Order: sequence, then C-alpha cells, then structure tokens
Amino acid sequence: MSSRFARRSFVKSAAAAAAATTLPSWFIAEMAPAEAATLAANDKPGIALIGCGGRGRGVAREAALHGDLVAYCDVDDSHLAQAKELWPEATALKDFRKLLERKDVDVVVNGTPDHWHTLVNIAALKAGKMSIAKNR
Repeated sequence: MSSRFARRSFVKSAAAAAAATTLPSWFIAEMAPAEAATLAANDKPGIALIGCGGRGRGVAREAALHGDLVAYCDVDDSHLAQAKELWPEATALKDFRKLLERKDVDVVVNGTPDHWHTLVNIAALKAGKMSIAKNR
C-alpha cells in the first residue's frame, strides 16, 4: 500500500518539476539582461538608491564606501529631502525608470518596500545594472 502512495507522490513531484523547468523561449529572451558597462580596474562604480527610507539610506551609505552615489529616487518628498542632506551632489528623481536610464549608474541599491523588490530588481537587471536589495 505504501509503495503505491510513494509512486504517486513521486510522479506528481516529477511532473511539477518538469513543468517548472520548461520555460517558453519568449520568456527567457524577455528576461535576458542588457549588456552591462565594463569598468576599468581603478574606476569606481556609479551607485543609485531607489527607495530612500531609513534602511535604504543605511545600505546606500555602506555601498557608497565602494563607489560614487550619483542618483537617488523616491516617491516620498520627505525621504528625498533626507537623502539630499546625505548626498547633495547626487541627482534626485521620483521615477525609478528614469534613474535606470542613466549611463552613469552601474549599481542599484533597492531600498523599496518588500512588495516592490521584484519589479525594481528585474527592471534594474534588464537595464544592465547590478541590483542589491536591502536586508532586514
């Protein structure tokens, strides 16, 4: 009796795994990242922050130790004002898609709320940027 149930669960698991690994070619082509810019050995990467809340600013401060923060983006004006105090020379934007169009951005720090992480990360990767999501 137990072997029948074991076979049945195996067949179900194998079918689910096969279905999950068979992606349509249009999906694979759509998810292919753009060509990333090549940096010389001594170049500092351009860093951008999307989501300028407290945790996003904290992670961006750490990332800025390894590159230049060139732009930041948030829909909240108070978050933009706080980021402006930290990075007065960087460009402030409200639309993250405009930020991803910039040629001087190599790395994106994703400080958005959790439910926005996937959209922003996929858009950043498709734009040829390296994306770093905040950790709790």
